[in-house]
Amino acid sequence: MWIQMKSLPFLQNKKLILIHFLILPIIQILVILLLNQQYAKALNPQVAMASVYLSANSFCLSTMAYLLVVDYLSLIMFLINGGLLLMIGVDSLYFWRCLAALPLSLLFSAGLGIAGYLLSVHRDNIYLFTNLFTAILPLVAGVVAPISAYPPIFKEASYVFPYGQVVEGIYQGETTALLIFAYIAIIFAFNYFCLKGLKKQLMAG
Repeated sequence: MWIQMKSLPFLQNKKLILIHFLILPIIQILVILLLNQQYAKALNPQVAMASVYLSANSFCLSTMAYLLVVDYLSLIMFLINGGLLLMIGVDSLYFWRCLAALPLSLLFSAGLGIAGYLLSVHRDNIYLFTNLFTAILPLVAGVVAPISAYPPIFKEASYVFPYGQVVEGIYQGETTALLIFAYIAIIFAFNYFCLKGLKKQLMAG
């Protein structure tokens, strides 16, 4: 495990570790808080914690090639930044709710990252869909504004991913484990059929 971790590009030096595990998540927290403030007319601390939860999932999704190593590092990222939010007074209830939802959602994010790669494998940019999923994650999660306020077409699109329902569950204190299990089953079934199709293409070629 340690040898694998030492080979990861974002763990090559202290500067990269600081950027990926602290600076970028903090920037995302600030941006999402400010955007949400424009909608809610107030600073919502639970939005900051949800942003850290999304940063961990985004990190796992965008670097899915490292699989379980990145799942582990995504958890560390959440603990670091979630701990900082606790230190400045964010309610620990939201921290524990995010932490409870994180393992299953990271598994889905890893599956979504693999799906993004499989969808892009024949394109010039093999990271096209992975980058797209990462970019839209805060929107489909409804952290800037609640999904209920979205236009119908965007509201329906958000249900393709579980993040919006999970974030709502974090705010309301509702469990979403069964929901995430269903999404995990769907994404890995999708990946399985994509891999079968890719294998047939390679054998035919």
